[in-house]
Amino acid sequence: MKRLLHILVLTVMILLPNVIVSQEIKLPVELQYILVQKILTFERNLRSNTNATLNIAIIYQSNYRTSLNIMNEFVEQNKIHQLKVQGRPIRIIPLELDNFAEMEKELNRQKVEIAYIAPLRAVNVETIIAVLNSNNILSMSGVQTYIDQNVSVTFSEKGGKPEIIINIGVCKLIGADFSSQLLKMVTVKG
Repeated sequence: MKRLLHILVLTVMILLPNVIVSQEIKLPVELQYILVQKILTFERNLRSNTNATLNIAIIYQSNYRTSLNIMNEFVEQNKIHQLKVQGRPIRIIPLELDNFAEMEKELNRQKVEIAYIAPLRAVNVETIIAVLNSNNILSMSGVQTYIDQNVSVTFSEKGGKPEIIINIGVCKLIGADFSSQLLKMVTVKG
């Protein structure tokens, strides 16, 4: 029994750093905010939407400090820069992940077109992404490992420079249409 407990503790100690690393944000939010705006200028299907604003939800957890801080930084960056995409001002909508059942209703009520997923704990990110994909909402994150869980776009760093990774299979599934000009400048997956 003691041996089993030791093995379990050792396993947790080995795996826990991987969980923490997977939640790491490598690019500052200010840079991610600007990259979101730049990338979306290359998304041709956004032009067909008639909303006066480009509604971007920030999905976060208020009880997880890193997640809450990233949401707050996005709100602050939006106030500072007041950027537009294809003539439409960006509207940041904080969406706390406290009631998963209500998330889809809120996404539809707010007419969200883009969702940025902050680092999350104890949540199946694939389930969130499945809801976003079923509603044709383009998903983005600064957590690079979320690309393997079918996020559309992630932001990371490679060789000291920003790296944008686009999951082209997911983008096609939800109807996103990035120009070939952008796809030549980023890392394309799937």
